[in-house]
Amino acid sequence: MHYNTVIVGGGAGDGAGVELQANGQTVARWHGDDSERMRWVTHDLTPYVGRTLRVIVSDQSEGAWGHVLADHVVLLR
Repeated sequence: MHYNTVIVGGGAGDGAGVELQANGQTVARWHGDDSERMRWVTHDLTPYVGRTLRVIVSDQSEGAWGHVLADHVVLLR
């Protein structure tokens, strides 16, 4: 089994967060809950073995919670 984990926080809107892409297609997206509290998220990567994966941290939001917090992006095998 292969997993990735990341600690994420910040804004809850779709404009800011952490995205996992497989071969250029978004397969998962995580964001905060409009607080500075960060939480662990884990995603099973087994279906994507052999594909190119990319983790993207982005902030396209302009609202009050228009920011993202991300830390400890880890691959577990």
